[in-house]
Parts: sequence; C-alpha cells; structure tokens
Amino acid sequence: KILRYTGVEADDIIAIIAKSSKEETIIVSSDKDFLQLIDENISVFNPIKNELTTKQNMEEWLDGEPVSRYLEVKSMTGDPSDSIPGIRGIGLKTAIKSLKHFEDFDSLPSNDLSGRLSVLNENECIEILHRNYALMRLPTTAQQVDIDNPKHLETYIQERMHNHNLCFEDFEAWVTKSGMKSIQKKIN
Repeated sequence: KILRYTGVEADDIIAIIAKSSKEETIIVSSDKDFLQLIDENISVFNPIKNELTTKQNMEEWLDGEPVSRYLEVKSMTGDPSDSIPGIRGIGLKTAIKSLKHFEDFDSLPSNDLSGRLSVLNENECIEILHRNYALMRLPTTAQQVDIDNPKHLETYIQERMHNHNLCFEDFEAWVTKSGMKSIQKKIN
C-alpha cells in the first residue's frame, strides 16, 4: 500500500502507524530517527548495514538506560543530516554517560554534572536541548491539522512549541539562520 497525506512527512506517517499497531513491527530504514520509536513491539532494520536494532540491544547501547531516552541523546549530539546542531563538546559517549545524572531535561540543572557535562547546566544549552527534542521527536498519534488553513497551522505550531518551552520568534530565527528554505516558506 502507498499512503500519502498532503503536508505530512513520510517519517511521521510511519511513526504513527508503527506506534498505533499492536503487532510486532519492523521498520526498514537506515534513518536513525526511527530508533526513537523502538519498544517491545517495534524494531528497526537497517538494510545498508544488515542490522536489526531491538529494544534489548538499544538498551545495551544506552548503557542500561531505557530506549525512551534515545531522543535525549540525539538532542545533545544533534543531527547533522537534518542540520540540527548539538551541544559543543558532547559526543555520543558523553551524552550516554550523562543520562545517569538526570531524569529528563526538566530536571536540569543538576549538581551531579561536572567536567565536560557541566555545560548542560547552562541556560543556552538547556534551551538547545528542549528545541532539539521538539524538532527531532516523531509524532506517535494522529492529529487532524488543516494545513490548508494557515491560521490553524500557525496555532498548531505555536501550541507544539509552547509545550516544549519554545517561542515562535526563536524558532523562526533558528530556521532562517539554519537556511531551511522549505520550512521558511511554510512559516511565511
């Protein structure tokens, strides 16, 4: 079957279908964004590497942390393929190590963060973490959004950003600075 919804990215459609399924689901893709969907029923098969990522090996990779924390790691390291910068000086190993020191981004700043991790306590970094999380998070439920009605779309975007402690002007400035022309057109 081919599914297409105007104004909705394929990644979002796949995420919603996978999360709403009660059956075992294997997403076939080399896109690492899908790793955030892994749970008891969802695995990701990378055909390029011939590698299946399951909940068990994902938790091993995250040093025993639950798979639900993968997106926090990606928020720290960023996603160069989507032009989303991470926190300077925080790579994968450091990001995974940092998970032991806080429950979620809302519990920052943390007194346990020292050395290279102390940068995560800075207000600018906390804002980047929340922004990245909101930008990289795939939807897991279907919502009706009338994309043909600009006012409805604007309200929807503002509500999503409000829920992640972001403001529209900051988002717009970041999109402009990042050179994301397709998103700039939608904002306008």
